[in-house]
Amino acid sequence: MRRDRVGAAIALTCVLASCDRTPNAETRPRVTQHVPPTASAIADAAPDVLAVADAATPELPESPSAIVYTPDATLVVVGRRLMLARAPDGTTKRRRLAEDMMVDVSSDVRGVVVRTDDMAELLATPSLDSLYQGVATSLMSTPSVLVVDDGRAVVLQQGDALLRLAVPTEFHAARPVSLTSVARGSRVNLAFDTGSTTDGFSGTLFNAKDGAVVGRGFAATMFQTSVALVGFANDVAFVIKGDRLSRVDLATAKVARQTQVACGKDRTLANPTPSPAGDLVLVTCDLDAIVFDGATLQVLRRIPRIMPGCDNGYILGGAVLSDNRTLVLGGCGGEARIDLGSGKYTCGDGGGIVGAPYEMFGGGGPPRPPTGRERLPRCTKEGLMTGSFGRSGRFRIAYGEHVTIESAGARTIELEPDGTAPVIAPDERSFAYSRGDRVVIRGLPAGELIAELRLVGP
Repeated sequence: MRRDRVGAAIALTCVLASCDRTPNAETRPRVTQHVPPTASAIADAAPDVLAVADAATPELPESPSAIVYTPDATLVVVGRRLMLARAPDGTTKRRRLAEDMMVDVSSDVRGVVVRTDDMAELLATPSLDSLYQGVATSLMSTPSVLVVDDGRAVVLQQGDALLRLAVPTEFHAARPVSLTSVARGSRVNLAFDTGSTTDGFSGTLFNAKDGAVVGRGFAATMFQTSVALVGFANDVAFVIKGDRLSRVDLATAKVARQTQVACGKDRTLANPTPSPAGDLVLVTCDLDAIVFDGATLQVLRRIPRIMPGCDNGYILGGAVLSDNRTLVLGGCGGEARIDLGSGKYTCGDGGGIVGAPYEMFGGGGPPRPPTGRERLPRCTKEGLMTGSFGRSGRFRIAYGEHVTIESAGARTIELEPDGTAPVIAPDERSFAYSRGDRVVIRGLPAGELIAELRLVGP
């Protein structure tokens, strides 16, 4: 692998001009080469462009190959020869990239990893100061975390310092695969590949302040198994192990409540999907769903045939919005919404997304929605590929003749035809995308221009 391979764990959005502009496109960026503009084109640039370069440098700007917001709202822009980090206050730092250097950056954990085949260095965001350098590999599903000491520890940025997590002895034979910040950043969950497909407790929970072990942690969501076994909400986790659903206090790693779920023999219990407040949690039994009270784990209702009839098997892939009752499902080229208070679908863009059978589930012929879902209104506009933009549910992105961003009570923001698919800041106050050799940053919800950046350097 060489400098033109950039790793980035980015949720739900693609960042390159060559990426498929659909909500379900591969989210790990693919670097493409761009022809730099002429010197006269640079001289004609608008005066509000922020040139990240030495004043005397004649080098032409290069086109970005990846654009990522880290959790502290630092915008990291990576090119072939240069990388820059822009802090929320507008301060910009840059880093020269060597010929054989690779860059790993994540939207889930702060920091940037630059590495060769032999060595790796962890840089802090937004300063790009060095936090760690040595023999290491990037964590598979969280590439801005480094695995060190032959897999016996991981290191990551926490605050502005380095945090070291020692792998417990019981997991020395396993492989660490992902790291997740939970409980409002006070805890860190390190998940391992143990080979189990039914145990949601394959991990260790650490104190994010000092790296002390809090207790047993949780499996990697949708990584080591074909379905999710863990869902997080505020200070609690909902975890599946076999036929049991547990509510776990993330402050102590203690099981606060658990219940045995009557899912049925040879039926898969999976996909714990909590509301943001944790007052509801939905799980799936093969194609069907059960909604529980999040505190008592008492069954509130059952929803038949909730699994989208797409090609994602028994992966639900849903999320509950900030109203704590609307479940949004994506797939089959569209969207569906379900009111978990009533268990009723409120809209759906096609038969498959509202529970029509997919052929792998024994269906045949044209997909026929379950009774009562045949004439649902559409959730999205006809003929457009759409999806959520950000995690709050406030914004939507649509892919048509132009890429547009929509939100309630604000005008639709239309991107330029030559703009790449955008990425949104974690606070959802801005978004960014590239146009040739420039990175454009615009505000939300109105779309006003905040800054334009260029990758230029010695």
